[in-house]
Amino acid sequence: MRRPKLRDDLKELRNQFFHYGHIQSGDDALTVAMTSLASERTGYVIRERTMRANYADAVAVKLAHPFDAEFAEDMHARIVQLIGPVSTFIHRVEAAWLYRHAKKIKVRRPGHPVETLDHGLGID
Repeated sequence: MRRPKLRDDLKELRNQFFHYGHIQSGDDALTVAMTSLASERTGYVIRERTMRANYADAVAVKLAHPFDAEFAEDMHARIVQLIGPVSTFIHRVEAAWLYRHAKKIKVRRPGHPVETLDHGLGID
């Protein structure tokens, strides 16, 4: 058995959320989501080179969050508020890790000899 790769995860994500259900449980969830949105009015946005079905967004949200729409909207608003702080935290963790391992990390710049990261940072 081979280990899953990022490509596999991205394919699964696409199949589940952009192509709706691709397995029986996904088909069942799609049926429930579409039935719950049956009374919604929607349409298509047609541009020169693209077309988008607005209902697809509502179905995707319902598939991802099969509960009250107000709760889902509130949750998403809170997640959006966290993006900046979480991103900053991740960048700081990454920078700390790189700094800690600077002597082991090789830097290759076109036209320059390979050197370790600590050389460019001036770390002794």
